[in-house]
Amino acid sequence: MERTVIKLHQEAPELHSIDLPPVGHSDGDILAFEANLTGDNGVKAIMDGFLMTVDLAGATENVEDRVGQFTIDFGDGSSLLISGKAVFAATATEMSNETPQIRSVVGGTGTYIGARGQITSVHHADGTCDHMIELVN
Repeated sequence: MERTVIKLHQEAPELHSIDLPPVGHSDGDILAFEANLTGDNGVKAIMDGFLMTVDLAGATENVEDRVGQFTIDFGDGSSLLISGKAVFAATATEMSNETPQIRSVVGGTGTYIGARGQITSVHHADGTCDHMIELVN
């Protein structure tokens, strides 16, 4: 199986919280985001999407699950579609630092038409992230 690896660095994202009823932190709340990405050989892209809280932290847990969907737009009609779940510290707006999160690459357009694989994302204390995308043929 042939594998393509793309490494991208993400600047701190622009975040927008959407508080759906009931008022206050609850299942169904959405966090929309957009961030600039750079990679090897001058590659530039924009990541935008959303995360929805689906499992709030319980009395004995300090984490919650969020499912999301986002795109990485490389321009010229080439993009990747990412989908999956990530674990967040309770009420946090960003992933826990230095804890890898893995999601599915479920499709693509242009250069990446029919793409499938996974993306591993690692958030850093300065608000940036590193992403390693592994595509399989």
